Amino acid sequence: MIGTRTNIVTGVEVTGSNVNDSPVLPDLLNASAKRFTMERVSADKGYLSNSNVDAIVAHGAEPFIPFKSNSRYGVMPDASRRKSDVWHKMFHYYRFRKDEFLRHYHRRSNVETDVSHDQGQVR
Repeated sequence: MIGTRTNIVTGVEVTGSNVNDSPVLPDLLNASAKRFTMERVSADKGYLSNSNVDAIVAHGAEPFIPFKSNSRYGVMPDASRRKSDVWHKMFHYYRFRKDEFLRHYHRRSNVETDVSHDQGQVR
């Protein structure tokens, strides 16, 4: 995790190259929360899950994760796939105030150069 205003690395977890990053987000949030107050957390579509959205809110922050093209509002037939209230709230924000939502989400763009520039490098 990297702060969008300061570009300070607030949490790190080293994983294998074939490990999905999404399940790591709660640990990064926990590490970041020890030293920083989070107001908003932006992440790409790969991080979209009930558990990640709920973990962000549990830390007092507002999630900004864009939705996949197949994301739908409503209760899924399979109880294990039901979306949380927070997920639905974010979905409405995304659908009905998309420009505002994306302004918050795109704050993460300024840290992408930090991440992509250093991939594979150790300093």
